[in-house]
Amino acid sequence: MSRSSDTIVQVDDWSDLSRHRGMPEIDFDRMRRYRIGRTRQELKRNDAATCMLVNSISLRYAADYRSYALFQLHIPTSYLFVPEEEPVVIHGLYGARPMVDDLRTNRALSYFDGGPVLGDSAPRLAEDVVNFLSEICTDNRRIAVEYGNHSLTRALMQRGLEVFDGALISEKARVIKSPDEVACIKWAVEVAELGIANVKEALRPGLTLSEFQRRAFPVPEEHRENAYACVAHAVGKCDECPRINPGFRGANSYDGVFEAGIVLCIESYMVAEGETGVGVKLEQQVLVTDDGHEMISSYPLEDALME
Repeated sequence: MSRSSDTIVQVDDWSDLSRHRGMPEIDFDRMRRYRIGRTRQELKRNDAATCMLVNSISLRYAADYRSYALFQLHIPTSYLFVPEEEPVVIHGLYGARPMVDDLRTNRALSYFDGGPVLGDSAPRLAEDVVNFLSEICTDNRRIAVEYGNHSLTRALMQRGLEVFDGALISEKARVIKSPDEVACIKWAVEVAELGIANVKEALRPGLTLSEFQRRAFPVPEEHRENAYACVAHAVGKCDECPRINPGFRGANSYDGVFEAGIVLCIESYMVAEGETGVGVKLEQQVLVTDDGHEMISSYPLEDALME
């Protein structure tokens, strides 16, 4: 039984590649340890005590934080402190807990949260950073801040911190992939290819002329002598091609497919042999659409005219 496109999207089993073959063995815990390790390597290479990550991609990479990713991209709300050693701390958690050691409250980073007094939260966040550096027992005052606003950068510098672009940490960390990440990427590509193949399958013509001919009502033997010339034909200024003959008369002289925009006349004429001139001819006009058809003629069948 066919399903609507809405149902197919809602019940997403058509893109489940695991129904067709086994998923590669991927150690997700090992992959997460590798990613936080890569981030810390870049901190050490840049002689930084910690980094403050804001970009939703960076949050996913460093802590597997997935909540409100699109929202986070244009209204930064959550942020992550990642030092050279433990602990990894997230501020402003929404949804499921990611791979972090602690959860803490957040300060406003955007106008959406802070409004015209956005700058008032910057000194408080700078104080959080200074306290965090004391907590991890470091005298290193060099920190990386990813996509910070001007008021935050100024507040951090006023506290004696050296601030540089956190993208230098997050972007460089992601460059070299682990075997687990490579396996994930390969699997994702194969899932996409399965989806493309299914789309191509769904985009095939619903129906060829020859298939329509095969599916048409089989004209009984006793009605064939007086059967109408065709079972369907296109129409516009006049009768137009394509024309589809009844199956008992053999294959059409040409084939093709029904396309959206074609208007068809569906013909039916039944007169038994020896009863020439006594019969009923029905004809319905139908528009072929992208997702099926639309009846154009709507005048009801009259029982009185059938007697």
